[in-house]
Amino acid sequence: MTTARRLARLESAAHRLSASPAGLTVDEKLGILAECRYIEYRDRCIVIQDDAPSEVRAWLSQNAPPGYSVA
Repeated sequence: MTTARRLARLESAAHRLSASPAGLTVDEKLGILAECRYIEYRDRCIVIQDDAPSEVRAWLSQNAPPGYSVA
């Protein structure tokens, strides 16, 4: 299962269980990626691990928090 599918399923579950229809926030998704050790934070940079799926790289390129660079 791809990371994108995992995140989509988690977002779907969060959507059903929460009162907010927005699903997971970007911060929650970043937390999940960090827990899975796909990313780590160094200063004001998000470092993507070499073995992270391409979906993670694509998502981060569009959703990095303001002020953070992606490496």
